[in-house]
Amino acid sequence: MTASEARDQEPVSKKYRKESGMEKLLHRSFAVAIVLLVLGAATVFAGGRTVTWSYSQEPPNWDYRTTGLTAVTAPLLLNVWETLIQLEADGTSVGLLAKSWDESSDGLKVTFNLRQGVKFHDGSDFTAADVVYSMNSNKKASVDRTKTPYLNVTDAKAIDDYTVQVTLAKPDIRFIYNMSDRAGIMVPEGFFEANDEATTVIGTGPYVFAEYRIDQDLTMTRFEDYWGDKPYFKTAVHRFIPDETAAINALLGGDLDFVASVIAEGMDRVFTVSKNNDNIELMLVPGTEVSYWLLDTNVEAFQDIRVRQAIQHGHNRQAHIDAATAGTATPSASMAVPSGVAWDSNYTPYPYNPAKAVQLLEEAGYGPGELVLDFPFANVA
Repeated sequence: MTASEARDQEPVSKKYRKESGMEKLLHRSFAVAIVLLVLGAATVFAGGRTVTWSYSQEPPNWDYRTTGLTAVTAPLLLNVWETLIQLEADGTSVGLLAKSWDESSDGLKVTFNLRQGVKFHDGSDFTAADVVYSMNSNKKASVDRTKTPYLNVTDAKAIDDYTVQVTLAKPDIRFIYNMSDRAGIMVPEGFFEANDEATTVIGTGPYVFAEYRIDQDLTMTRFEDYWGDKPYFKTAVHRFIPDETAAINALLGGDLDFVASVIAEGMDRVFTVSKNNDNIELMLVPGTEVSYWLLDTNVEAFQDIRVRQAIQHGHNRQAHIDAATAGTATPSASMAVPSGVAWDSNYTPYPYNPAKAVQLLEEAGYGPGELVLDFPFANVA
């Protein structure tokens, strides 16, 4: 059995159960990401306002097509890169680089009406040619979240400079939604042929990828030609601090304006820190992380539905959540997180019931100690 985790953060900008094969056993759905911030904090330098925060991961490179780590998109998505569509806090899809879109009655054609007057950080204009190029490039990505939304796309063509028509092999209710994530990132036409995508980032966002110092930080500066409202901060510094305790100490010491995410050892301190410091606020942000178990049904015991149901009834999800996330997650039996996709997250057909678990195991022919589950926890972000 394995457990898997994935998370998404956007720090600065506007921002099944089917019993077959490998059966998913959901044991917790992370409902929040914890953010600690100093109220009213922002360092004012001669050059303008600067905001500094920490994040635990540092990516091996900045190519969103080949590196799936959240650390790539955490500082860049919506800050440096922009997408065709943006998700509101309630999960509603709204236009970003695409002002609007139209769908054909049969659901096989989606026409994007692009925003005019948008410039890339290299000074070039954003047009339909860039969208077609970006879509075709994203379709070749090795990262699933970038390429999978295009598996159903048969064609993408420019109707004119600010209109793009996408043809689908079959109707896809998630296509628009996916254009708000990696698959919807737009880059200039010819970008991947003319640049080292591992170290160069060019987008249309409110911040420019300015300076990257390995093992230290990433500095982004305000894009003065940004098409929308300019951000308050002229400079944003994204520091790489893998030790959450060290990050919280840096916050308390005034070296950080906020800690963007606390999900591990720092969980034991965040509530105390925020409670004992009037100038520090704790924010619980709806997250996109699901942690689950997989049972290999090639194992004979797991082929018996009663054994699988017993494991579900024998797992105290709430106790697991209390221990692992200080109670800041929500028990779930669904792979869909409510903050990302509307779903009945209260669907839990196998509530915690140890007596029922023992009964099912006995019915399946297993006595005390005869069935042992050994598994590692593997975190994949």
